[in-house]
Amino acid sequence: MTEPKAFATTDGPAEQPPRRVAAVLSVPTLELDASRMAIRRFGIGPTLLDIAVSRLEQVEADQRVLLCTEPEIEQHFDRALHPTVLWVNQPRPAVDEPAAATHLMLLGVFHPFLRPSSVSEAIRLFKMRTDILSLVACVRMRDSCFDESGRSLLPDGPISGGVYRDTHAFQLISRSLSREVGERPPAALDPYPFEISNHEAFFIDSETEFEMASAWHRDHAGRGHA
Repeated sequence: MTEPKAFATTDGPAEQPPRRVAAVLSVPTLELDASRMAIRRFGIGPTLLDIAVSRLEQVEADQRVLLCTEPEIEQHFDRALHPTVLWVNQPRPAVDEPAAATHLMLLGVFHPFLRPSSVSEAIRLFKMRTDILSLVACVRMRDSCFDESGRSLLPDGPISGGVYRDTHAFQLISRSLSREVGERPPAALDPYPFEISNHEAFFIDSETEFEMASAWHRDHAGRGHA
């Protein structure tokens, strides 16, 4: 008769701690925004920074952070009017200040038509799908793609459902990773492509685009559109 043995115990997969996301709006430095489009009047009233801060306040995140290293910008931001936004005015490592956050939703000021609900939906998906390690805002492309010599980049024809292009509207990564690779992690991380509309993906990268967006805003602001 064999000796009685204790019940075997096998450890299952370790339970992951809850994900906490800080939405971080980065204001570009003078070097990156020499013409100061971020703080110039946009349309009939607000600046791009005003629009971006208003969007940040509406995003459903565990924390909301405004990251700005330019002293000049502070006069354009009244902290008393934005009590839910944490002002961080030191270089990127200071983004660790929201210690409770495990991940960062990185945002910029040059997508004036991006909806807060899209950012919030991306955060909700990221918290629910723990298999997603990083996430990036994309638009779906259903057209053929060619290189500079005219050769098709999709020799078998367009992929069913299309391919995705990074819009640079937002990216969600782990906080520790942001310290290692900077604000825009490499594509090798294979982020989850979170689809947004072409309208939301409109990116202001020149004076022409600034004037186009301003004209749209002037035309639609009185109709209750953002």
